Amino acid sequence: MNWSRIGVVAALAAEADAWHSARGDSALVVQSGIGAARAAVAAEALAQQQVSALLSFGTAGGLDPTLAPGTLLLPSRLIADDGVSLPIDAAWHAAALTRLSAQQVVTGSLCSRRQIVATAAAKTALADSTNACAVDMESAAIATVAVAHGLPFLAVRAVLDPASFTLPRPAQVALDETGALRTGRLALALLAAPHALPALWRLRSHFRAALATLRAAASLLRVA
Repeated sequence: MNWSRIGVVAALAAEADAWHSARGDSALVVQSGIGAARAAVAAEALAQQQVSALLSFGTAGGLDPTLAPGTLLLPSRLIADDGVSLPIDAAWHAAALTRLSAQQVVTGSLCSRRQIVATAAAKTALADSTNACAVDMESAAIATVAVAHGLPFLAVRAVLDPASFTLPRPAQVALDETGALRTGRLALALLAAPHALPALWRLRSHFRAALATLRAAASLLRVA
């Protein structure tokens, strides 16, 4: 796989920066913003630049209760919102798994949902219905574009919020669709729910762990 021509889609600027800081190569990276619609637009723009493959890169919510924040995910199966499985390139997956062997890697199923899966109860229900180990909001949209253009697809994700963790309301409203932090929204949400502050601090720690994993993964995914 020619990594210099891979199109990378990351929802958040910090996720895109994790790739850039570790790689420093000419892979084409687009920070899409949050959600399927924005991810599809970013993936389509990369496909129009004649990339050789599409990579979904970023964080995910844990569904398997054994997965800690920062766990590296290299999904072998991707389940869309409608239950349809989308293809993950087998040869690319095998090559990436070999390169990431220095880290502990989970290769179970990833599911994508258009709406955020925020509560521990919702995560448990989704795990029971899909048997997936993690959930995100963008990978299925990116994979759909890859299929349309005949491009290989792969997802590399790191667990952000574990299965037992309910995302506090301030965290759910603090980011807009572009992935930008809206401090006014965050402040108002904290005024309404000051008890959420400890959970926000835990989430901040989880995010740091996930980004460290993503940086390490990107540095290992090098061309020999």
